[in-house]
Amino acid sequence: MTAASMNQPGQPHKRLLGVIVLSVLIGIYGFFVTIGAIIILAVLPFPNVIPLPLSFGSQLFIGIISLVLGIILILIAIGLWNLRMWALLVTIVVLLIAFILQLVHFNGSALSYASVIIVGLLLLYTVLIRKHFH
Repeated sequence: MTAASMNQPGQPHKRLLGVIVLSVLIGIYGFFVTIGAIIILAVLPFPNVIPLPLSFGSQLFIGIISLVLGIILILIAIGLWNLRMWALLVTIVVLLIAFILQLVHFNGSALSYASVIIVGLLLLYTVLIRKHFH
């Protein structure tokens, strides 16, 4: 299969190493967010087991939002793995929001520079590889 025929309709798309790494890391992160949310929701009825400095309502809200976020992250990882355009578009939107937030909260520290550079490179990479998605 030539590079030119790879972009033809009906032809399989090649999964890039960067896409594999990105989807696996997002999937792992989503898994841990989901597990953390389940733990938060599981200990709600037992406030003395893991005392959190938040009210019951705040813990419930954080637990539900975290659970939904974790599931969405896992779905995005699966979509990226399968080279789905919707997953790439969602990833680009999230990275764009993260990039803007990094710029807004930029304070000149080494961590701020690193955050802006890392998110910026990820955003650039996801935009450049869009032709591999369908």
